[in-house]
This record gives sequence, C-alpha cells and structure tokens, in this order.
Amino acid sequence: RSSSAPKRRPSSGSDARDPLKDQDLFPEHASSWGDSSTLAKTEKDSDIFSGISKKLSKLAFQIPLAMGGTPDESAAKSAKNTERQSGAEEIVEGEWCEEHFCVGCACKLRNAKASGPPPSAPKAPSRNSSPAPARNSSPAPGRNSSPAPGRNSSPAPSAKAAGKNRKPCFQRPTNPNSNLIANGWIEQQRRSKMRIVWKDILASLVEGRKPGEETTLWIQRQVTNPTTGKVELEALHQIPMKWLEEVSYIDVYGDFRFSLKIYNVSDEFQFRTTDAQSAQSWLATLRSARDASLAKHKGSAPTSGGVPSSNGNVRPKEVAVKQESDSGSISSAGASDRRSIKELRAIANGMGINTRGMERADLEKIGDKYGGVMPPAVSASTPSSTPPASGPPANGNNSQPKKVSASQAAATKAHEEAVRKVELERQQAGEHVKQQEALARQKAEMQKRNQEEALRQQEEEKRRRQFEEHQRRQGEEEQRRRYAEHQAAEQRRRAEEEQLKRQQWEQQQRQQQWQQQQWQQQQQQQWQQKQQQQPFPSAPNSNGAAPPPPAPPPPTAPPPPQTTPIGAKYAKMAENNEEAGQAVNTAIKRNILVNWALRPPMMQVLRPIDQLVVTIHNAWPPAFGVPAHPYFSKWKPIEASELQVSTVMANTANEEKLKKAVRKIRFFLHPDKLPRDMNPEQEFMVKMLWDITSDAWDEHCSKNEELDWVRN
Repeated sequence: RSSSAPKRRPSSGSDARDPLKDQDLFPEHASSWGDSSTLAKTEKDSDIFSGISKKLSKLAFQIPLAMGGTPDESAAKSAKNTERQSGAEEIVEGEWCEEHFCVGCACKLRNAKASGPPPSAPKAPSRNSSPAPARNSSPAPGRNSSPAPGRNSSPAPSAKAAGKNRKPCFQRPTNPNSNLIANGWIEQQRRSKMRIVWKDILASLVEGRKPGEETTLWIQRQVTNPTTGKVELEALHQIPMKWLEEVSYIDVYGDFRFSLKIYNVSDEFQFRTTDAQSAQSWLATLRSARDASLAKHKGSAPTSGGVPSSNGNVRPKEVAVKQESDSGSISSAGASDRRSIKELRAIANGMGINTRGMERADLEKIGDKYGGVMPPAVSASTPSSTPPASGPPANGNNSQPKKVSASQAAATKAHEEAVRKVELERQQAGEHVKQQEALARQKAEMQKRNQEEALRQQEEEKRRRQFEEHQRRQGEEEQRRRYAEHQAAEQRRRAEEEQLKRQQWEQQQRQQQWQQQQWQQQQQQQWQQKQQQQPFPSAPNSNGAAPPPPAPPPPTAPPPPQTTPIGAKYAKMAENNEEAGQAVNTAIKRNILVNWALRPPMMQVLRPIDQLVVTIHNAWPPAFGVPAHPYFSKWKPIEASELQVSTVMANTANEEKLKKAVRKIRFFLHPDKLPRDMNPEQEFMVKMLWDITSDAWDEHCSKNEELDWVRN
C-alpha cells in the first residue's frame, strides 16, 4: 500500500509504538484511513465519480461475454451490481464509524455490499455523495486518530452529517483490542510573541502493554507538509503518566480548563475543552492512568472500583454495592454456562458500569461478580423467573417474594448510600483541592510580594550608592578644579613677579645709563669752561720754549667689568638653582597644606590638632617627593584610640594625652635634635610641620580658653 504522507514518529527513549501512526495492526482498514485530503472530498470530486459510475453502467450492456451467456444477461447482471454498489456507497458515505473513528469506513461499505441495498435506498446516487476511498490512498498518522480538521473537509451534506463531522473533545475507541485509551481535539495554552494564545491540538492517551512501555499522553498539532502540500500531524509533547505530579481542574475562569503538573518542570500545561463533561472525563481518565502507572511501578496491578483489568486501560469509576447473599436472591435461571456479550453488557450496565471499550474477559469477571444479584432498576421491571403455582400458594411460598422485596430494598438503599458517600467524598476532595489551590496562590502572592520588596530595596540601595558615588566624584572634581585654579593663580603670580623684576631691572638699567650720560655731559662742560678761561698763546716764548700741552679730555665712566664665559655660566647656574629651589619649596608647601594640614573642601582652615597628631606620620619623608631619611623611621605613629577619653566618647580627645602627644612631636621636630646631614628640602619640610603643629595647638588652646570663660 502506497503512502503519500511521510510517517513521523516522536523521539522517545522507549521503544513504545505510536498507535496514532500504526498501520500494521489493522491492514484491512488501512485503505479507509486516508489523510485529510482523501477523506475531505469536495463536491466536484463527488460529481466526477458519480458520472464515472453512470458511464460504466451504460458500457456494461455493450461488453460481450467471452465464454457462455448472452449479452443481455451480462448487461442485466452488471447493471444490478452497479445499482447495488451505488446504493451501498450512498448509505455509508456519511456514516461515522465508532470502531475506527472516521467517516465513510470501508468496513461499513463491505457490510452494506454483503447485505445488499435496503428497499428504501434510492436507486440513483445523490449529487453530494462520494465513493469509497481509493485503494492507494495515504494512511492517516494513527489507527484511531480523529478526522482531519474542518478547513480541508468537504462541506457537510446535511445537518445530521455536520453534527457527526464535528471534532469531539473526548472520545474512547470502540475496538476492545486497541491500545488507545482516549483521544480528542482540545486547545492548549501557549505563549507567542509576548502574549497568550490557544492552539488546537490532538491529545491521545496511549497504553503501554509491552514490557518497558509506559502509558503516555501524546500532544500533536496539525501541520501542512511544504513538500507534498498535505495535512499531517506533528508531535509536540510526549508525557509519560509516571511523570504526572498533579492533575487539577481550574474553576476560576468561565471556560472549562484543566492543568497538568509535571515533576521537575516549573511551568504547567493548561488545556481547555468546549464542555464541562469532556474536561471532567479527561481529569478522571488522566488521574486513573497516573494511579495505574504508579501502581504498576510499585508492583501491584491497579484496580478500578474493585473490578480488575487485564490491561492498563483507564475505565470510569464504579460503585461497589455490598449485598447479602441469601437463598431468596434472584439468579439467572435457565442461562447457559457461557453468556453472550449482550447479556454480560446488560449485567454490567444494570450495575451502573460503563462497558465501553471493555473486553470479554472484563465483562465475564463483572458477570461472575454481579451476575447473582440483579440491580434494583432491572429487578423492578423484570418478572420473577419462578412460575406461579396452579393452586393457592402455601404460607412458605408467600415468604419468598417478601424476602426478595426486602433484599431488593436493602440493595437499593445500600446503592443510594454508596452513591451519596461517593458524591460527598468527591465534594470534600474538591473543597480540599480548592483550599490547597487558595493556599498555594496566597503563598505565591506572598513570595511575589517579598521578591518585589527585595527588588525595591536593592533598587533603593543601588540608587543610594550611585548618588553617593556621584557626590564623591563631584567633590573630587571640585577639589581638582580648585587645585588647578590654585596652580594657575600661583603661575600667574610667579609670572607677574618675574615681569615686575624684569621691569625693575630694565628701569634700573635705563636710570644708570641716564645718570652716566648726565655725568659725561657735566664733565664735558667743565672741560670746555677750563679751556675757555686759559689764554690762547699767540706766539712762542722768547726763549723758544714750546707751549704746554693741552689738558687731557674729561674722564669718562669706567667701563663695566669684563666677565669670562665660565663666570657667566656659574652665575646663570646659581640663578637657576635659586629659582628651582624656590619651586621645590613651594611644591612641598602646597602638598603639605592640601593633603595634610588644611580641612577640605574649602581648604582655608587647619584641621584639629588631634587629627594632625594622628596623621603626621603620613607627612614624613619620602612623602611629596622629598628624599627619605633614617631619622624619620624612629617615629612611632600615635593611634586615635590613645587620645580618646573612653570608648563611649570616641570623638572627644583627652586633653592630657593630647598635650603629651604635642610635646612628643615638638621634641622630635626640635631643630637641636635634628641630624646635621639633612638636605634643604628635608629641613624645609620639618620647619613647615613644626609651624603647622604649633599654630594648630595655639588655636586649640585659645578655643578651650573661650569655652572655659563661657562655662564660668
């Protein structure tokens, strides 16, 4: 048999066989289990097949016989067969097969052909009738699978057929040998694009009969094969019954929902049906299947209401009725040793047991258990099998009907009490489940509130830390800005001082040059005056002596001393050394004030003396780029706890201890105690520390005096 749709089998660790895709168990019905494209015949296909049937019936009269007979007889016989086949097809075309769970099954067509068309069957096929499925039609994914969805099915010919074609939410197979317990088309809740949607799925509960197989709930959806364009079933979930932790009914919504809780899975599977009966049937079936699977694993065979089951099928709950066996009970007199299926079903139905899907062995066990006692409803309408006496009955014979009536009344009363007890237990179980669900919801809400509170606290703590970090960064930026401004102001001051010095030197040079020019002019004027006062000799002396030489020119200012290149080099080096030394001292002073002495952020007031005493070891060399010296390693740092009054008053310093600490620092920084091998930077740093500690101690003492005057 050919198959146009590829078979799909869900991935599973067990070798359980999927009954929804098994075609070898019932090969005689494989041709009638076509997929949705085969079963869903359109009206156009029906017209085509009807026309072909009519043409074949016309051609039957024209075909000669090969051996014997006449053409008239052969044509008549062919026309009769064609009419019988058309009538049978018209009868079964819209029938629903309860055994194979499909429409237009081949078994009904075969039975209709064997029995012949009924007298009331129409001779001509209807326009909307469709023939039986073709032999090479592709099989459906499962033996007992439901019909294809409505989008690919042909339009219903009548209201009755439309009611039959509606997909049921809960359905049990009529075949007693099927390992399919129940199936149906229901809706499953899913998440799609951040929202909740409901999708149609086919739920099938399959029993595991072979060793190692488990009773499993298969969840499948209907998809279209992009290659063949035909409708197929794709497996979504495979849930063994032993994995089920809880099966509960959700009654907080308006629709009919139930949920499945699986071990070690956080999310629940939620489904809904179109009616309450289907939801309750699924609940009872799944709970029974779970209990049967757990009992199977524990080593004990599950039972259903006291009725043993040869396989693991899930059957409806049965009410066990206890009755006393006495000599007056009605027995099935005249019955043979082996009862028929109809009798066994009647006995079970009379006791309120649903026999749908049961095998003969189960029915025989129920008949053996309840066969001796007729149910109240049957016994009330069934006459006694004991024939009445011909004459007047004796006193002993009259007591037998009374005993029978009393036993029937007791049985009815016990049955009613058992039913009431079961109903009460069911109500109590429902209330208990509701209470548990309410407690679970309260617990979940409490956990959710606690989590939200914890998240809120974490957010607040995070915001607080961010604010503190922002404040700290702002403070650091403000300090850097002020330091930069201070550096810029210092550089401007130095530039102004240098410019002022240069201007002063230039002014002095210009003044010296002016003074020198004035002095030269005065000397020149004096010499000219002297020359004018002396008489010019008109003739030489008589004795022939020469005149005296002229007076020398007036003396000028001595030229500036000539300096050698080596002297200029050393002068410039000394000048540079002096400027470099001033820059180093200024940097040391600034670092000490900013990092140790002044109080941030204004940097205008000295720190308290107790803080300076505790942190003075941080200002010893080699701090701030000053070379280290072994003398400062002798200092032992003073701890803050040594200056406290007590552990209670941790922020208040003891005056006597603070005074001793200041004396210790002064003794250590005294100029007479310092070594003689210190460089200028170290000496300048020691002097700065001595001045700062002295000023801070004086300020502390003045404040104490003011406070003492206020106290007095």
